[in-house]
Amino acid sequence: MWGWLFIAPVAAAPTTELPHGIRSLVFLPVFQIFTAFGIMRALPVIRNQLSVIKFLMAFGYLIFILGNVAYYAHMYFVHTNGEFSKYWQFGYKEAVAYTQQTKGKYEKIVVSTSLEQPHMFFLFFLRYDPATYLSEGGTASGGFAEVRNGFGIYEFRPIDWEKEKRDGRILYIGTPLEIPDPIETIYYLDGTESIRIGV
Repeated sequence: MWGWLFIAPVAAAPTTELPHGIRSLVFLPVFQIFTAFGIMRALPVIRNQLSVIKFLMAFGYLIFILGNVAYYAHMYFVHTNGEFSKYWQFGYKEAVAYTQQTKGKYEKIVVSTSLEQPHMFFLFFLRYDPATYLSEGGTASGGFAEVRNGFGIYEFRPIDWEKEKRDGRILYIGTPLEIPDPIETIYYLDGTESIRIGV
């Protein structure tokens, strides 16, 4: 178990955006096993105490567990969505919905690769046919500035606002740093800007 605990962060260590919630999942079973082990070791101690002490310890133990469950539920259901939506790619679904409403107006939709692998989210929310996607070339890999991914009228590449055509026939979806004068803005649940859409 100790080996697992110490080796778990090795895979995530050389990556970017640390600490990362998803890459930390490898740790979880270790802490769960340690907690279960602690509970199992504490139960015989409680059983061997006098009845009043046993009752007080069991009651304290129960309050501690219920308090932790309530704290977890409160943090998860009340705080997480609003405070941490930026870490869970919030806004992609809304961006896809916007493109669906307006795609007839544009010849092409360019989505910035600064949005962290947006092609996967667009494929998912558009319910794009996997066979069609693969017949069009599928996903190309080979670097963070990948410019070969695309399907249908969607093109996924970095956006350089000064060098873009911007003739009104292309819709651009990117970060607030990439699109200075948006026609539409999507906000995180905490009110900060998530995605900008421009022409």
